[in-house]
Amino acid sequence: MKIVLSTEEDIAPLAERYLVLELDTFRIQGNEIPSWCIVDAGDIGLGDMTQLAHYKEQHENLIRNYKKGDLNFVEQMLEHLQGKFGGNLDSYYTELYSRIKTQEPPEPWDYVVEKDF
Repeated sequence: MKIVLSTEEDIAPLAERYLVLELDTFRIQGNEIPSWCIVDAGDIGLGDMTQLAHYKEQHENLIRNYKKGDLNFVEQMLEHLQGKFGGNLDSYYTELYSRIKTQEPPEPWDYVVEKDF
């Protein structure tokens, strides 16, 4: 799995050939830049391949609801997605779970991760 920072427009051509999933959005020097993981199909077991479209849709729902601030939905979906995609996203799911369980949500809700470089 590779993780890249890219606009949705720039990542779109890769999504035609690879499994591309959105992760966090970062704010770097005032610019919001989404991050994406690119998963190699060889890392996904045959049993998961038949459910790949379903898992991808669930991951997209997870990200969409995280952006809306529906953390209850996110927590439930994280438990369901653990181990999917050949386990490639498990560390991300664990980090996201830790973030929503141990950090006080900002008021107003802001899903963007601030980074100073």
